[in-house]
Amino acid sequence: MKAGSAKAAAPRRARRRGRPTADDVAAIDEALQEAAQIQFLQAGYEAATMDSIAATAAVSKGTLYARYATKEALFRSVVKSQFAALDKRASQENHRLPVDFERRLRWHAGTLVNSALWPEYKIFCALINSASTTFPDMAQLRYEIGAEATVKFLAGDMSASFDGPDREKIDWQAYAIMIVNSIGGWYLAESSVREVPLDEATALCEKTVRVVLGSLRHEPLYKAD
Repeated sequence: MKAGSAKAAAPRRARRRGRPTADDVAAIDEALQEAAQIQFLQAGYEAATMDSIAATAAVSKGTLYARYATKEALFRSVVKSQFAALDKRASQENHRLPVDFERRLRWHAGTLVNSALWPEYKIFCALINSASTTFPDMAQLRYEIGAEATVKFLAGDMSASFDGPDREKIDWQAYAIMIVNSIGGWYLAESSVREVPLDEATALCEKTVRVVLGSLRHEPLYKAD
């Protein structure tokens, strides 16, 4: 589904009366997540209602509120689910990661740019934008599930794959923050006002990687004592 568009939620099969099975619960959760995403994208966070989400998912309001007590809780779940889908797709090719540190770093930098072109990423941004002016702690939520998680993964991977001296003393989090903010922050700002050519973004990735490599070779950033 493209960002800003929506499809009708697939009707759920009627189930037999009695205690819901694990499959029933999973189907209900999937329907609620899909319906909520549709409503948030179509109407925006503020205008979307729990009633409309329940109706779109073809479940009772009681069923919805039993799982999500507030619209805020539901929105958080939808955004986290969308980010999990992005993370899963980004990880699908991890078995092909180069062993060489320099090539590995270029791989990660390229992934940051390429993922911004995915439809899932555009949906994620559209969801965030739908709530940016009214959702409590929107900036904090976006940081926690986006930048913070990426920085943590990248810092850990660089530390594990680096074969140079003083590996344990190097401030890998500082380097990860530098990479994520340089590439991700730049792309987010530029793409908000223009269509960013892939070759331009790729060139920035290469410059960022060269800055990091140059620092590691000549004047590494060390952890504070």
